[in-house]
Amino acid sequence: PFQSVVSNVDELMQALADAAKSTEPRYYIFIKNGTYDFGTTALTAVPKNTSLIGESQEGVLLKNCPSATVTDYQNQTPVLFIAPNQDNVYMQDMTICQSRDWANKTSQGQAIAVRQRAKRAIYKNVTMQGVQDTYYINKADASAYFEDCSIAGEVDFIYGDGTAFFKNCHLQPVSSSACITAPNTQTGYMGLVFDGCIIEKIAGAKDNVTGYRLGRPWGDSPAATYLNTTMKILPTGAGWSDMGAVPGLFAEFNSHTESGALVDCSARKTSFTVDGTSHSVSYNPVLTQAEAEKYTIANVVGGTDNWQPELL
Repeated sequence: PFQSVVSNVDELMQALADAAKSTEPRYYIFIKNGTYDFGTTALTAVPKNTSLIGESQEGVLLKNCPSATVTDYQNQTPVLFIAPNQDNVYMQDMTICQSRDWANKTSQGQAIAVRQRAKRAIYKNVTMQGVQDTYYINKADASAYFEDCSIAGEVDFIYGDGTAFFKNCHLQPVSSSACITAPNTQTGYMGLVFDGCIIEKIAGAKDNVTGYRLGRPWGDSPAATYLNTTMKILPTGAGWSDMGAVPGLFAEFNSHTESGALVDCSARKTSFTVDGTSHSVSYNPVLTQAEAEKYTIANVVGGTDNWQPELL
């Protein structure tokens, strides 16, 4: 069922080039277990309507190692890049590692594992590893669906101005100073939505990873929502922190510990500082059940074309 079967990085690069020229409705690439090291090469493009299927989530490793002196991190660091209009990319069963800072979990500056600017990308059983800016959804109308994925990092490791739904994913801050999200959501979009996810400490974390933050507002109308989240490790009582903007919505519903006890959200942050001035938000950071029920896959990323990524 695959147009290409690859076992090394040169074969993968050739398969991606072939996919870009293909007239097939969808181009399927099977990636055998192994390490696919792009070296210092960044921004390897994944064309529209391409499926990258790994042999196993743990056995397929795609990585690069850009210089710490790059001056344009958006173009000089990403392992993979989904450009505007390269819609309907599908990835499954692989690990994508921004390896420059991963070994010691210390940022030398922004360095991206996946930069996505297109619509309707799907990630299933995909691990993304980085430290600062691991996953960047980098366009207002970009959309993504994650299922059973693991995403690790320290500084704003899930961020951007697009819309993404994360279903049953593992979120892995690597230190107590970590901040999971930095949304830059545009008005009218629902931002970053996490449903049934687990926040956990991983081997190699720099400390006990308590007191991390759920997110900070990058700009515009930032939105991040956590639904039915299992917090094996707990964030700060405030949950959120400042970044010079006022959130459109930073909220939770049914956040609970590993034992099932509800997390105390009574001290969640409701005032944010912009240019030295404090601004109170108009929403409650803890959603009602009725409010939470509006955050379906269809409502968040389905769009006018009734996209149903969970079925694909």
